[in-house]
Parts: sequence; structure tokens; C-alpha cells
Amino acid sequence: MKKRSILSLALAVLMSALVVGQTFAATEASVGENRRLYGEVVAVGEDSLTIRTPTGEEQTFLVDGATRFRSKEGELSGLDAIQVGMKVFVLPADSDVARIVLVLPDDFDPGRWSKGSGTVVSVDAAAGSLTLATDGGGEISLLVDENTRFVGGIAGLEALETGLRIGYAAREDENGNLVAGVLAARPQEKVRPARGTVMTVSLENGTFTLQTVSGEEKIYQVNENTRFRSKDGSLAGLADLQVGMVAIVVAADAGGETATAQVIAAGNPEDMPSFDQRARGQVTSVNDRSFTLVTAQEETFTFVVDESTRFLSASGAVQGLADLQSGDRVVVGAQEGDGGELIARLVAVNPSNP
Repeated sequence: MKKRSILSLALAVLMSALVVGQTFAATEASVGENRRLYGEVVAVGEDSLTIRTPTGEEQTFLVDGATRFRSKEGELSGLDAIQVGMKVFVLPADSDVARIVLVLPDDFDPGRWSKGSGTVVSVDAAAGSLTLATDGGGEISLLVDENTRFVGGIAGLEALETGLRIGYAAREDENGNLVAGVLAARPQEKVRPARGTVMTVSLENGTFTLQTVSGEEKIYQVNENTRFRSKDGSLAGLADLQVGMVAIVVAADAGGETATAQVIAAGNPEDMPSFDQRARGQVTSVNDRSFTLVTAQEETFTFVVDESTRFLSASGAVQGLADLQSGDRVVVGAQEGDGGELIARLVAVNPSNP
């Protein structure tokens, strides 16, 4: 029974990381969080860059083949696109190696940006504005202009509907109005995640069969768009999927006997982590070294976070405790410390749901 419960939690953690929606907190507005560092580039080397923060401190980051470079227009070619004088965010700030370097507009002023999330109350497409009921209980009006980015499955202001939960990053213009730089919503496409054990694999047909935890057998088709994930990165395609592996499959509900797999995450059962405490619920508070959640059964748990805690989210936006917010839905696997405290080893984060 214990082995089965551990397997169920591991599957739940993995599924939460896979089907998590778009992040509500836009990177461009994340100022002062200890997982992101803002500053101006003062030096660029062959495999490094140095930035100076607003407080005058300088920090050098190494870059490697896994470092991603982005700007408002999209992906950049690499370190060769970075120039002295550029304003950037570097993630994570507490590492010697940069994983993401985000190039900001020349007129970016961190003091003029704010971020948050809420529910759409009204939309005035003609005026280019919308009103949100914020999570804090108030209301906020946002303007939209040609520079506003829409992410998370929404095409534009006209696509926003009353009742939709969105996140925003906004700046104050010269008239004191808040102009949205980013509006992010959860993707609207419904998918059907399933978890279970791989029973058959057919390379000839490009399919595999999954026996779910409820005993149902499902057949999935794999194509060139199917993404494969595993803990060690060894799962690159259908040929690497083995009978007996534990898997999470995310597929669009096509209404037929065979569904096309969008994401497959799999591993061997013995690789699944062992936890003393497992919990699923909504974050109610976040402190410097811990966070508290309440479950659907109204149980309250407080988890300590240390350097070994892993945070998982599909977008990669939640990289540490500083990125966690009240209202986030999480699945946590923890071990008991010497003093009886619960130390979170794995935290899978799913942004707040409506």
C-alpha cells in the first residue's frame, strides 16, 4: 500500500508539472526577487557576461549551451547578441551559470512596473482597456497598446471574456495610467492527462498502450510534435519508451479510440522518490524559508525549503521560493527533518485556477 501511495504521489507531481498553465507573473516585471537579477551589461566575454545592478554591485555569469537568450521580439542567437549597455534580467541570480538572459527595452524602468493577477470584470475593446478584480480584493484598470503581449492561449483584447483569470505585468505611463506589457492566461484547450504503466510499444505503428491507475487501457499515437520528458533526459522518442515504465501522457481529447500524445513523461518505477509526507493543496502564505498550504480536506501543512528543494513548473517560471505566490496550487513531497519539521523535496506548481 505504501509503495502504491508513493507511486501515486510521484505521478501526481509529474502530472502537475506537465499540465501547468502559463505563468501569471511576467518576467519583465519581476524586480527584486532573489531568483532574478536586474542590471546593465558592463562586460561581455567569450563565455560570460557581467552586469551592474541599480545598487552598483557587479556580478559575472557564465553561459553555456543550455543558456537561453530572449528579448521582446523572441529568441536571440546567443551571447553574441548581447552588448554592453543593454538592460537585462538574469535567471537564476544565485547561480554562477545563467540559464535565461532576458534583454529589456532601452527605456525599461523597474520602478514603474507592477505585477499581479485577477479575474476579468469588463473589457472595452474600443477604448483598449480592461478591468480586473484583483486577488487582493480590489479592482484595477489596465490599458492595452501595440506593445502589449498576449500569452497563454489568448489572441488579443477581444479574446478576453468576463470571468477569465489572467495575470499582468504593467507599467505606469506619464499620465499615471497602468499600461499592460504582458497579459497571460491559461491555455483554453482542454487536454486529457492520464497516468499509468506502459504495456505495449509499437515502433511500426508509432503507438503505445498505457494501462491507467484505474485499470483502463488507452492507445496513444506519437508524431513529430510529441514531446518526451524524463528525469535524466534519456527519453528522446518512442524507441526509448519501455514496457513497464511509469508514464504520464497528456493528449487532446479527439473523441476516438486513439489519441495523439502531446507530452509523454516516463521513468522506471524505482526512480520515483520516497517521501514521508505528501500533500496537495493551495498555498496560503509564503515566508523567507517556508510556505504553508491548505488541502481540500482543510488540513494545513507548513513546509521548510532548503537548497535541495526542487521546484517544477512547465514554463520554468517557478524556480524557487521567491517565485511562489499565495493562491498557487501545488503538489508537495516532503521528508521529515531531525527536528520534526517537514522539508519539501519536490514542489510541483500549478498557477492559481479560477
